[in-house]
Amino acid sequence: MKNWFCFMLAMAVGASALAADEAPTTLTVVIMDPLSAPLACDCVKGYAQRKYELLGEFLTSELKRPVKVYWSESLKGVLEEKTKGKADLIIGKHSVVLADAKEAKITVQPVAQLTGRDGEVTQTGLFIVRKLDPAKSMADLKGYRVLFGPADCDEKSASPMKLLKKAGLPLPSPVETSPSCSDAAKALLALPESEKAAAVVSSYAQPLLEGCGSIKKGDVRVIGESEPVPFITAFVDARLDKDVRGAITEALLKVGNEAKLLIGLETEKGFLPFARDAKNERSDAEKNKTQSSLRSGGNDLSHNLDRQESEWPQFRGPFRDGTVQWLPAKLPERAEFDWKVTLPSEGVGGIAVAKGCVIAGGRDALDQKDLWTCLDADTGASRWSLAYPAPGRLDYGNSPRATPLIDGEHAWLLGAFGHLHCVRLSDGHVEWNLNLATRFQMPLLTWGLSGSPLLAAGRLIVQPGGNVASLVALSPATGDVLWSATGLAPGHASFLTSAVNGEIQLVGYDKSSLGGWDIATGERKWSVVPPEAGDFNVPSPIIYRSGFVLVSENNGARVYTPRHDGKPGFEVAVANKALSPDSHSPVVSGDRLLGIDNGLHSLSLGDDLKSVWRLKDRAFRKYGSLIASTERLLALTFKEELILIDPHQAEPVILSRLQLSEDGSDCWSHPALANGALYLRLGRSICRLDLNKSNGSL
Repeated sequence: MKNWFCFMLAMAVGASALAADEAPTTLTVVIMDPLSAPLACDCVKGYAQRKYELLGEFLTSELKRPVKVYWSESLKGVLEEKTKGKADLIIGKHSVVLADAKEAKITVQPVAQLTGRDGEVTQTGLFIVRKLDPAKSMADLKGYRVLFGPADCDEKSASPMKLLKKAGLPLPSPVETSPSCSDAAKALLALPESEKAAAVVSSYAQPLLEGCGSIKKGDVRVIGESEPVPFITAFVDARLDKDVRGAITEALLKVGNEAKLLIGLETEKGFLPFARDAKNERSDAEKNKTQSSLRSGGNDLSHNLDRQESEWPQFRGPFRDGTVQWLPAKLPERAEFDWKVTLPSEGVGGIAVAKGCVIAGGRDALDQKDLWTCLDADTGASRWSLAYPAPGRLDYGNSPRATPLIDGEHAWLLGAFGHLHCVRLSDGHVEWNLNLATRFQMPLLTWGLSGSPLLAAGRLIVQPGGNVASLVALSPATGDVLWSATGLAPGHASFLTSAVNGEIQLVGYDKSSLGGWDIATGERKWSVVPPEAGDFNVPSPIIYRSGFVLVSENNGARVYTPRHDGKPGFEVAVANKALSPDSHSPVVSGDRLLGIDNGLHSLSLGDDLKSVWRLKDRAFRKYGSLIASTERLLALTFKEELILIDPHQAEPVILSRLQLSEDGSDCWSHPALANGALYLRLGRSICRLDLNKSNGSL
């Protein structure tokens, strides 16, 4: 009996020990994000107060294991003082985490990048000078004393040094650094007025300098901006089990479907998969070599600092604003297309490229059906097509205006007459379809539905317009109506998302005004009515800092900032009627607003929207599609010509131009840039032009 009791006791102790061994261990998360609440001040409402404790709760639920979150500006410090050397997941500035991990002798693996309120995953370095300093551009900094940031802050060190070099200026010797943006700005202002000096601050910190009182409003001016570098990256400890690393990554990528988390983390799209590109895949050795080369004035940096997007999944590209992080240094000498596919009709809608697919909308040969065509991005071979009856007559033809939307394994296609389809990307199988015109009593539109579908917080946003449903949120998977908001007929621009007063909102036009809507409920939060009525509201709004840049035919270009009285909404800060397009959407490159209206215009966003230059060229008389990087501008003109421009000089510099076709077709369709190739619609043809073959890129 005694032996039996001892045996059972041993079994119980063993089972208890086994259960303890099998219990999931605590996941240790270290937050080094300078915009997280414990590491930033709360001077600017709705900014730099990221609540990572909400992410901890979310990870606990998703991973089915306890999660402990720590905040620290130094990885070494938190490892020594709080976590006993453990950091399973580290979220912080990309370059700083890499440098700290190396010092702590930890091998980390990047798995995801957090988008900002503007949807981007990058930051830049801003060159600032004092208000009365005579310098107007980078070229004026010759002989200046420059205060950089620490070497482990790419946006305040390596990338700005490259910009100096590009401007033909030597690096100051010795290289002076400041530990923080506020220190650099205050040190700059403390110098004698007679001393020529500039400082470099991080773009993310710019709103905090004035908001926190480090400097007074208007004390400094931005005269240059470096090219983007990765900002907030999530790293996992490479020693973790592969399945655990995968589970963490999968959970992070689900943040984009959680409205509460998007608001709490001040992010538009949550975490995106880590971009495997030349910039991000640099080894520590390469990084150190680059920094050493910069300090010594080395001259071959472009291959380390290049970035180019691999997809163009929606209207106006990855960020829905016509901006990219790579454009070639020059165009090919001849229009030699990799492939060219002829379709039954011309089309005005944009092209989407993702997952190896190219999707474009058009009409059948009899002009009675919408026809969507999916081609292989590499070969132009047909993958699938979708046709359905869509009779009617519209101005500017009857083809779809909306750019396809591709996300994951599906695409959403919206025709001009209101036919909406969700299709499987692999074979074009229709998962569901909805006729917006009949379902929501869509008003008769002269130009048809033009706004491209938008995915936001797990909702598919479309705009039928009218009293029944001005704006609608659908389930992307089923087409079920999640909410509908009454209002006016639609504008002809596409909706965006933006952080407004600390929450992510839908932003777009109806027939007469710009507005913001609650993503979760469809409640309209604010309206902006332009000074002069009658705009068609075709050009897309551009998110700019804490407000927007708008252009229209009756009201020109305007910068809107939050209302001074604290009420919801925005008011005009500055305006310039020199740029007044009725259908063209401008882009932003650095501090320049670039747009087409009887010429190509450059307006200074840093100097009250003043006109910098106007390029009077036959190619820019009427309309065009613009794609901008921080350094260059690529224009596809109305008469099928590509023009590459350096827009940041005192006068525009045309780097190269290429006539694509001589058939005389009007080119309304916005091109797509993906994997270094440009996908264009020229008349009835879809073409691929490889820009990587143009001998040089920066």
